Amino acid sequence: MGNLAYNLAMDWAVMWYTQVWLNGSEHSEGTSTMPTTEFAGQTAGLYPRVSSKKQAKRDRNSLSDQETACRAYTDDLGMVVDEACVKPEAYTSTVMKRPELNLLLAEMKARHVPNLIIDRADRLTRAGQIAAATFLQQFTRAGIVLHVVSMDLIVRDDKGIKDFLDAAYQARQDNLQRARIVARAKRSLARAGRYLRGNKAPYGHRYVACEWDDEGNVLDKKMVLDERSFLDLGFPTTFAPTPSAARREMVRLYAQGWSWKRIATRLDQEHVPTPDALAHRAPRSARGHLWWYQTVRYLVLHPLNAGILTNFRNRYSLADPDETHDEEWTQVRVKPISEHILVTPRFGGPEPLADAATLAQVEARAQMPRPKPIPNGIYAERALLSGGRARCALCGGPLRVRSVRRKTKVYLYYACHRHELQRAACPGLSLPVTLLDPGAWFSVVDALTTLGEGNDSYLDVLAATQAKTDTRAETGADYADNLRRVRDAFQVEAETLADELGKTRSALARDAIQRRIDRLEPEIVEATRKLAAHAHRAETTAARRALLGDVLEQWLRYSDVVLHLDPYVSACLPTMQAILRLTGAVLTIGKTARGAPTVAVAFTFTPQTAAPWFTAEALAALAAWPPDDLPPSPHGRARVESSPRSARPETQPAIVAASFRGSCLPCHARAEAFPTGCQAA
Repeated sequence: MGNLAYNLAMDWAVMWYTQVWLNGSEHSEGTSTMPTTEFAGQTAGLYPRVSSKKQAKRDRNSLSDQETACRAYTDDLGMVVDEACVKPEAYTSTVMKRPELNLLLAEMKARHVPNLIIDRADRLTRAGQIAAATFLQQFTRAGIVLHVVSMDLIVRDDKGIKDFLDAAYQARQDNLQRARIVARAKRSLARAGRYLRGNKAPYGHRYVACEWDDEGNVLDKKMVLDERSFLDLGFPTTFAPTPSAARREMVRLYAQGWSWKRIATRLDQEHVPTPDALAHRAPRSARGHLWWYQTVRYLVLHPLNAGILTNFRNRYSLADPDETHDEEWTQVRVKPISEHILVTPRFGGPEPLADAATLAQVEARAQMPRPKPIPNGIYAERALLSGGRARCALCGGPLRVRSVRRKTKVYLYYACHRHELQRAACPGLSLPVTLLDPGAWFSVVDALTTLGEGNDSYLDVLAATQAKTDTRAETGADYADNLRRVRDAFQVEAETLADELGKTRSALARDAIQRRIDRLEPEIVEATRKLAAHAHRAETTAARRALLGDVLEQWLRYSDVVLHLDPYVSACLPTMQAILRLTGAVLTIGKTARGAPTVAVAFTFTPQTAAPWFTAEALAALAAWPPDDLPPSPHGRARVESSPRSARPETQPAIVAASFRGSCLPCHARAEAFPTGCQAA
């Protein structure tokens, strides 16, 4: 730790002597009434921390006990606690981004508070030496001195820094050991017949205490069928008398051929309480507690219906940053049932909800191949807003393209998919494709081209807003710079120790040096991974800004083409769909009181959608468009099958259009001669 400790100590010394010189005259009078320490009269901030709200009230580790110890420490040194810089927090110490700690450091820096008091080293971090050294770099830059009460430690010199880093390393080892012990204990409890599944029992069941200690605390619970009456619980319903009977009825209905959606609809119609309602949790939908077919499927196919209890059903792993995650993230995968731990409770498990024959019917039906849905996809290409581009204004669900066959003709319309899945979730919204598509496209063009305040278009405002968002990161470049400096110092330290190891002959000394190297290597790997996450985030930011620039350039370059695309001409449809996809357009569709459609346009530009609207070959072909040919398709791909002049089999139904404007294809005759308006209109 020599290089890192030396650098930190020198930075701290410069900051400390500057501070003493600036504040010397302020505290030159009245010092006789204060303790004669170098910190007398200085202000201090306090940071008590626990991992959970439950620990916040526990003795010897509570937030109040930590704050009391920190205040006693400040009294001993004659410091004055700045009450605005006292931020208790219930948050894990294994991450560096903590809401209250970030606010505390910003407040201390703004109020020029030079001392931060913590009770123990693990109250600040349990993430190891890299995290501890990064915090010290951050404190040094902000002019803050760290005090650790339990160690009677002031982190301001080489020895103090080394002691704090050693304490941070030990805190991480203790945390890892504690996690391993807890995991082993849980597995042992599961194998011994202790079912581990939270404080709330699954739907249709409840817990009954069956074992207590000498003080009357519950040690074990038994899961039994919930035979309490719905009426007594405050949920009158005619579907079933009890929660267990309601779950049993779901299993029976599915075995008789009912679909998940049909069962969920009946549960809503007969006001059966959902699992959240029965547990008195807040509804997840604005329309209240609703049954979804996914919930019904989970309850019906769960092995608990056969009286089988399993634990450790998921596998958790730490994954590296990817296209959808800027930082490290925890990946959860479901294990096969053969890898679950089968629990055989000591006091007996729950009884099966249904007989063996009914459960066999459920299993057989669940294994049956599902019928293929009606292939509406062949008509989805004829709708501008297919693929989830349209949203229902009533519930926020996606609008899907649906078709209705009338003799030899097929009529297309948009329908709310959420209403189709759960009628109680949305009143329902449907609009003809021929009515909605033209107005939707003109709304998109208007949103992109309309100038607002300052003579800026939507894209101009979006670019400025996105740039502000990208540069607003709390840790940003400072965090990466601190982490990189710490990682480099650790690498230099590891190389120095490796050289010493090669020159040392004593076995005892070699073992001590090797232990120090073993401590540094995983910390360096961890820091490298975090730097990679930050680099990925920076690349994402740069790509997003470059994309915005490309979109602005493309809009100026292709504005004539876009303005002359006609939603009434099927040949223009692929080009318009591609532009909606590349700009991330999402349209919220509603209806007026008279049934007229309303459209609200929103754009989302992401690095994944960065692509030219047309290839160079397609742009070069603009000057050679014949009047009867197609406009250029995105990336130069021709869509001949969408041409109104293409042959159509006699057996294929025609797509009915309520009204047509004149074709705009003649307006595309040459790129150099685009008219200011559509002459055919």
